[in-house]
Amino acid sequence: ATTIKQGEEGDNFYILERGIADGFKDDGGAMHKALQVGPGGSFGELALMYGQTRQATGKATSDWKWWAIDRKTYRHILLDTMARKRKTYESFLERGPILEALSSYERASVAEALRERSFSSGEVIIRRGRAR
Repeated sequence: ATTIKQGEEGDNFYILERGIADGFKDDGGAMHKALQVGPGGSFGELALMYGQTRQATGKATSDWKWWAIDRKTYRHILLDTMARKRKTYESFLERGPILEALSSYERASVAEALRERSFSSGEVIIRRGRAR
């Protein structure tokens, strides 16, 4: 069964509970598999986040069960989560003496740019003399 079709307006975000779904892209008449989603996987977020049409066609390749979240609810959850994370980051940045001279606007801009990353005990984080 086809759940979403490339080129259509996005109305839902989907989370797969069971089964497998494949995403196919039509690049000028030639269909090719772009992704495969299994239980716990999700699809449909790009059209909701960016107001674009669907970028692929989603089809079930086995019996499946999925859950759908409508556009309004998805955007509310996403924006709420982003706002809470930004506040947490801003609070963290306020405590850093090197950043105390920044205005609240500048701290908010830095908070927007932060990306969280976790490391295992003993893992090298920075190596002297290397860019990465």
